[in-house]
Amino acid sequence: MRISDRGLALIARHEGFVARAYRDPVGVLTIGYGFTMGSRVFAAYWRDRHGRALAPGDRLERAEADALLRRLVDGEYGAAVTRELGELPQHQHDAACSVAFNLGPRALRWRWARALKAGDRRGAAEILGANYNTAGGRRLAGLVRRRREEAALLLAGDYGDGGAGEGNPVAAPEAGNRSARARRGLWASLVSAFGLGAAGMVESEGLSPWWIAGAAVAAIIGAGVLLLVRRHWRRRRPSRAG
Repeated sequence: MRISDRGLALIARHEGFVARAYRDPVGVLTIGYGFTMGSRVFAAYWRDRHGRALAPGDRLERAEADALLRRLVDGEYGAAVTRELGELPQHQHDAACSVAFNLGPRALRWRWARALKAGDRRGAAEILGANYNTAGGRRLAGLVRRRREEAALLLAGDYGDGGAGEGNPVAAPEAGNRSARARRGLWASLVSAFGLGAAGMVESEGLSPWWIAGAAVAAIIGAGVLLLVRRHWRRRRPSRAG
């Protein structure tokens, strides 16, 4: 089973891209989207290309990193997810890939994974969202946020990108709500337009503000009547369906 585009984007978003090799919070030399020599796929790629291990100051182009990321996730971590947890729904597979990518394949045998394998999706999400967020003995805000997002993905298919996901559809606004918003927008536009127009006339023509206010109110009432008439005729119009 392969990771989805949205699952891959979630991993890339949390890892962030870094072009120059650096030491992570626990001292591991890292580059690209969290690539290290501990990854079999990345280590083979790097040694084949450079003839040596990753060293401080080494650089990686983003295009290389993008091409590597999917190969690495599917070939190493995704395979481990399927091996340890079996075939999962896409969003659960993606969440498990993100966890394994960040914490290593061994995390697929931890409590959250055992709960998921036993069919307790909610329990797995609760365990995942509340744990595994420290590095070097320190609780890190980035890991806290990542575990919570992975838990939400695991439980409800929420990728955290604002799109519809399995178990977490983005509800379309009801027609009534759209109509109400349209009516409110029309009234706001009328009031704004008449207010601005009145102010300009008072300034340029020296007309009485009371006269202007009365004209504006009359115009707004007239617009309301037109809306009611339009709605009446739309209701009476025969349907073209069928």
